[in-house]
Amino acid sequence: MEDQVIKEASKGNYITGIIGAIIGGAIAAIPWVFVYVKCNMILSVLAILIALGALKGYEIFKGKITKLLKPIVIIVTLLIVIIANLVVIPNFIAYESDVEVSVLYENKDFQDALMQDLAISIIFAALGISAAISSINNTLIRNGVIKIDNELEEKQDEFQKAQVKSRLKNKDKESYEIIRAVFEKHNAFDKENAISKETVFSEINVDNREKLFKKYVSRGVIKKYNENYFYDKSREIHLTNNYWVIFIVIVVIVAVIAAFVGMDETTDVNDTYTLEDPNSYTELIINEESFKVKIPENWEALENDYVYTSDFISPDGEAEIMFISSNKDEFYDYTLEDYTEGLDEYMYSIYTPEEEGKIEKTTVNSYDANKLEFDSVYDGYKVHITAYCVETNNYFVEIYTFSARSKSEENEKIFQTILDSFEEVK
Repeated sequence: MEDQVIKEASKGNYITGIIGAIIGGAIAAIPWVFVYVKCNMILSVLAILIALGALKGYEIFKGKITKLLKPIVIIVTLLIVIIANLVVIPNFIAYESDVEVSVLYENKDFQDALMQDLAISIIFAALGISAAISSINNTLIRNGVIKIDNELEEKQDEFQKAQVKSRLKNKDKESYEIIRAVFEKHNAFDKENAISKETVFSEINVDNREKLFKKYVSRGVIKKYNENYFYDKSREIHLTNNYWVIFIVIVVIVAVIAAFVGMDETTDVNDTYTLEDPNSYTELIINEESFKVKIPENWEALENDYVYTSDFISPDGEAEIMFISSNKDEFYDYTLEDYTEGLDEYMYSIYTPEEEGKIEKTTVNSYDANKLEFDSVYDGYKVHITAYCVETNNYFVEIYTFSARSKSEENEKIFQTILDSFEEVK
């Protein structure tokens, strides 16, 4: 028999309820977004949390409980999933990848993947909403908005009792039947029919009745209303171990993913963090056999049209180093400072620094040098850049390093190894 609307609750407010649903759903979507970004997977079980979070938020913010509750939760859940997929997740991916989000949106492959993931996410969200429908219906029933056929309600009640009993441990089944029977006798399943604690205790003939009563209250199955108590059938599934197992499994999954993602660094016995350089290096002669330098074996030499320029890039394309040399004979009485003059102006004409850097004196291997270092965004990619002007016996050399900003610390160790090996060929 179809559900029948019997009344509309007069208390509550749609606006505050919707705001609460958005907040609750957004908080519940955090595990969904985290697993998506960090593990590149859509975990369907987490979609249930979004719908349940929206429902709980609506209730906490005193939303008006009417027949509109169901479409409100459905619409809010779908909107959160859509916004998470089209806005939140791309921004997180852009941040993780050191690119401007506009670069991702302009990429055809990313657009296709985004639409495909959105379709899958909506399907999973629909499944999550379906799983949350029973909780929504229970909320509507508790608030007197809908009722179902008495015979059907009785069958569903018997099925739920059997389901709960099948999941309880043997020692808990008897106490469950005793406690539920008391509230069932008085039909104390809602606020209007709440009964006193004394009435409950007078009909529970077990030694640990106080402990059992507190257990059911802590699980939200027995609820207090105006100094009396009623039994919330929609919450009794929370008495079973399976509810906690599911919750713990979700927490463990998220924790394992977080731990796995965080294993970028290794610790020694003193708990100090160290970055290992896994590269093997090979010595190369560059710039018309003027210099020798050690470059990681798996880095690629880029082609260029200038014999006094050498450029090398890492396999993932997130680190690059370039050497440009000029014979001192071409610069007469130039000093290192003369050669360096205008370096910042030249670099800033190509790159837009987020903060203006200063040229500092330093050394490259044993050679005097000046260094300029800054962060920038180039073609939508977030990069960390250093520029060195180095004076050797016969040359002025410009050395540029480029690194994806999130890997600048990791790449700095590689760059330092390269710079320490840089030497003019005698």
